[in-house]
Amino acid sequence: DETITVAPNPTKNRITVSAKNKLKSVLLFDIQGRLLQTVLEENKTTTFDISNQAHGIYYLKVITEIGSSVEKIIKE
Repeated sequence: DETITVAPNPTKNRITVSAKNKLKSVLLFDIQGRLLQTVLEENKTTTFDISNQAHGIYYLKVITEIGSSVEKIIKE
């Protein structure tokens, strides 16, 4: 889904995920590919809290009604 946006990036605590289509789920993975957090959603926007995660690089998989996207996230 090309309409997915993730901001701010880099972030310290929270990430806002939005799309033109309804979100289905947002999954946070570490650099080794381990699933850390999951949010099930039925809106076009959600806020994802990563304040409890260590500093580093993460991957956010965002799934919408029509597709998905994987975004690289940097936590400061």
